[in-house]
Amino acid sequence: MLQAQAVADVTTITVKVTGVGCSSDVRSIGDMVEKLEGVTACEVEKRGATTRFSVSYNPDIACTDDIYSAIEDTPGCKNPNDRPYRVKM
Repeated sequence: MLQAQAVADVTTITVKVTGVGCSSDVRSIGDMVEKLEGVTACEVEKRGATTRFSVSYNPDIACTDDIYSAIEDTPGCKNPNDRPYRVKM
């Protein structure tokens, strides 16, 4: 489920992600998303079986597909060859 709120040139969305099991996962995902040009913040809202992240970005520079791809392309903390995270629509 996607919720959006626009403020000036920044949009904030909530992204639900499955496969997040530990604090390292949260940091890895946040770091990958924040590396995207146009993303100003990626913070965890709620951890659990489905973890929610709040992502703030400039929609003129980045798009939701970029954000989703960054999340799903983040290497797993147990095995860097795995891509265990999935965006839940």
